Amino acid sequence: MSISDIRIANLRKLAAIQPNNGGWTELAQRLGYSKPSFLVQMAGPAHGRKITEKSVRKFEAKLGLPYLSLDKDEAQLTLEPIAASYKQIVNDALERVDKAILSSIEAPKSLKYAELVLRALESEIELIKQVQQ
Repeated sequence: MSISDIRIANLRKLAAIQPNNGGWTELAQRLGYSKPSFLVQMAGPAHGRKITEKSVRKFEAKLGLPYLSLDKDEAQLTLEPIAASYKQIVNDALERVDKAILSSIEAPKSLKYAELVLRALESEIELIKQVQQ
């Protein structure tokens, strides 16, 4: 089995294990694409687009998968790293909000920063909600 065949098989597995049975569409959204066509061209039934090294490493990073995991035959692919990475995003954002609020108490101009961080947190939470649906 070639590296290309392994990558195709692993992308298909990832599409198949999406938590809301969203398949290619859900996987595409998790990877930052609005539509699944790019992924389907690489690993769908009539795939014709080559899965490049750059693309596969980007997919691993965005999904929180270990480096080179999509190159392994019979890879054990789960979505647990994805959930962990979103949990870390939320925790980091909450920490920034806490710091900003404490700073705003000490210096009024920091209140503007706190508001910006709060807006960023709200958008991150909205993104997580969309991905989880």
